[in-house]
Amino acid sequence: MRKFPLILLLLCCLGSITARAEGELQIDSAYVAKFKVLNDYSLLGIQYGVGLSIPNMQPTRNTKMTIDPVSVGITYTRYGKLFGYMPYFGIQLGVFYNQESFQFATQKSGYTDHILGASRYDLKLIEVPAMAHLHFDFWKMKVMANIGIFGGYRLGIQRSNYTSDSYSEQYGEYKNKFHPVENRFDYGLKAGAGFGLMLDPVEVHLMVWYKLSWMNLHQPDRDRLYQESKYYYYWTYPSSINVSISLNFQLNRTHGSTKSQLRKMAKEEVMEMVRAARELTQQKDTTQVADSLSVPNAGMPLPEMKDKASEENK
Repeated sequence: MRKFPLILLLLCCLGSITARAEGELQIDSAYVAKFKVLNDYSLLGIQYGVGLSIPNMQPTRNTKMTIDPVSVGITYTRYGKLFGYMPYFGIQLGVFYNQESFQFATQKSGYTDHILGASRYDLKLIEVPAMAHLHFDFWKMKVMANIGIFGGYRLGIQRSNYTSDSYSEQYGEYKNKFHPVENRFDYGLKAGAGFGLMLDPVEVHLMVWYKLSWMNLHQPDRDRLYQESKYYYYWTYPSSINVSISLNFQLNRTHGSTKSQLRKMAKEEVMEMVRAARELTQQKDTTQVADSLSVPNAGMPLPEMKDKASEENK
């Protein structure tokens, strides 16, 4: 019996339903189309987050975690059903303004690593993620997970904590601008997980994100002073962990947001189609009965019909 709602739901996903009862009766897609769509709705959200950054450097260099105070943007989430009936999937797009940073740590010997003489980098960038969205709804809450890719562009850079005055003077022109060997375009992996509170028509989402850039911050065949090197190669891939909260507005009404609601609504809609099919079947049966009662001599008076039948029997 538990499989009955699932079977009904699968029938809903078909363009038409064919029933056989002393003939064939078809309910086409024009009839099915009038039913409301289940669990397909959209969200427009405003998101703010705070992150922790630590770069992925090869070869490994002594760095420490830094705080990224600003990650703000807007998101668009579209919920849908996989295979027409599994209400757990969607897509999420967004545009964000982020601040990211990384800093070299001072070693026990007193030496502090650097790039162009600066031991701290602060970056400002625009990020556009596109992610697959997975969610499971219960009561007035949902558990969510996202994974996808992002593209970005580094708007600005600020270098600080110079390891010596000579480096500050020599490379001071690049304190607030990018060096020619640094890459301003960015792309990489972004994934997150969290939960949400659904207060129709508003939803509040709390998420934890991990982001890893696949674009090296600079050309790898450069030393610490960005001088071309034939023997040493350096890779710097920014990465961060971010905690965010977002306020999301439902752009249209939700239907069947939970599994139990979805089954109940699907069952009701299919039963309505079954009732309509029965009515059409009854109409067809009535027409067949009427056709069977009609004969070529239906307009002839009864006595004449009897005499003619007797003559035929003789």
